[in-house]
Amino acid sequence: MLRRKLMIGAFNSCSELLPTEFGSVEVQTVNFRGEPIPEATVGLFRGRERFGLEKVGYGTYRLEVESPLYYFKPRAITVAQQRTVLRVVMSIGMACIDPFRPIRGMVEGMRKGEELWVKAVPARGAGTGEEVRVDGGGTFVIPGLPAGEYLVLVLRGTDVAGTAVVRTFDPEHVVRIGV
Repeated sequence: MLRRKLMIGAFNSCSELLPTEFGSVEVQTVNFRGEPIPEATVGLFRGRERFGLEKVGYGTYRLEVESPLYYFKPRAITVAQQRTVLRVVMSIGMACIDPFRPIRGMVEGMRKGEELWVKAVPARGAGTGEEVRVDGGGTFVIPGLPAGEYLVLVLRGTDVAGTAVVRTFDPEHVVRIGV
């Protein structure tokens, strides 16, 4: 059994904590403006087995959220504490509307021959984001993102060379980011 020690106060004394094997999951569903979507149905899955949101065993699960008129791409979550709170941003997803949008852009001030990458990270909720290389002319397209707001980072190695906040609602919009 895993045991951890916790430092209490400034007296350099330690108390032993035993890990809790179960936690609870709270999922807050919002639209791209951050407004609540109250009619969403949330499910946690491992394979085909469905779990409730209370007394969830520690581990990794697939989170699925359904709601009329909205879309959410299932994603993995890890329950590793007594209470896990997630904010899920749902996209409008009716049958006639593609819920995915690209981010098109131009990096201004890029040096000739320089290697830059662009990464889009969701401004709300969680997600790993998407990353693409900027071409030699300074342009990029990050395809297939759920509609919403993203923090776009221009990366020079591991340094952030430029940033922009971008909404993916207009697939023809081109964002310009200076470095």
